[in-house]
Amino acid sequence: MITLFELWLILRLDAISSCLGGLAVMFGFIAVTAFIITLVGCFIGDGEDERKLFKKCFIGSTVFVFLVFGILVPAAVLIPTTKQAAIIYAVPKILTEKNVVEFTGETKELYNLGKQYLKEALTKKEEEK
Repeated sequence: MITLFELWLILRLDAISSCLGGLAVMFGFIAVTAFIITLVGCFIGDGEDERKLFKKCFIGSTVFVFLVFGILVPAAVLIPTTKQAAIIYAVPKILTEKNVVEFTGETKELYNLGKQYLKEALTKKEEEK
């Protein structure tokens, strides 16, 4: 049985994915800006100590850039949409419950979302051909 929290989470996946994508863009912009500033500072610095400091900052900002794009972007990409989550939840229910005559309640709603998504996906593939 699906809990209310699981149902809420499934229905909010589109918003969560959009939020993570926005955060990835925002932090990515900040990281690239810091990367450029420290790179310029490595070449402009007057003294040896100043250049060493900028080189440390350069390494730090490079690590930050890779962390941002290594964590936020895959997370935003790998979170399924609401319709995909409906399929992920409903298809195993359909295939494992042998004696189900008619779907009821939440499973029926998720099944209908999944069926609608599959129809749309097949229609798009046929149109592309």
